[in-house]
Amino acid sequence: MAAQTIQKSVDRDWIELIKQAKHLGLSIEEVRRFIAKSSE
Repeated sequence: MAAQTIQKSVDRDWIELIKQAKHLGLSIEEVRRFIAKSSE
């Protein structure tokens, strides 16, 4: 059950991230590239 709660929290964080990115005019692909580049 705890893992499911953590997953829902992460999902909400991702949704909020994508909403903010779209508000700024960024595409989902641009967000993906930024995250991939940041994790190198």
